[in-house]
Amino acid sequence: MKPFASLAARRIRVYPRAQIRYVPPPCPPWPNGSNSWSPLPLMPRYLYRLAILMLLALSATAHASKFMFGEQDSIRMVAPTTLSGPGNTRLFLAHRVTMKAFLLPYTITDNGYVFGISGESKQYINLPTGAELRAIQAGGYLPKPLPPTELSWFDYLMGYSLWIALFAIFVLPWLKKRLLDRA
Repeated sequence: MKPFASLAARRIRVYPRAQIRYVPPPCPPWPNGSNSWSPLPLMPRYLYRLAILMLLALSATAHASKFMFGEQDSIRMVAPTTLSGPGNTRLFLAHRVTMKAFLLPYTITDNGYVFGISGESKQYINLPTGAELRAIQAGGYLPKPLPPTELSWFDYLMGYSLWIALFAIFVLPWLKKRLLDRA
């Protein structure tokens, strides 16, 4: 008698072992009404997001170079000058921008013009005002009038990136849920 002959006689189809697939049964809904799997199904999703932010904050000490904390000035060169500063260093006209941050920047401030020091990325000398500034401009060391200082849209995008991230993490999912509940 051939193996599986009795199965063939009963017209039961026999598949080779390689073709057998296990299909799990559908997942029953969780008590909160969600069909998606999560480790703690009863915990609201915004608490997950808050927990992730807290873990990022706690792990930031190991990765402090990737996140920003406190105030950070950036000096952006606008025009070279023939003026010399302390220690006979070369000065240039610069635009000073300050970002305040906690993990990501949350505000940006335009601080106007300063004298940047060549070779130093974070040091500057405040631009004089009044009669001293007019004398420097009359000597031809600075342009008269000074060009207007303004931040670009990219500066604003980077300067307020914490608020954008919080909006994307908390508000957008809430809005999505509200819109789906209405439908």
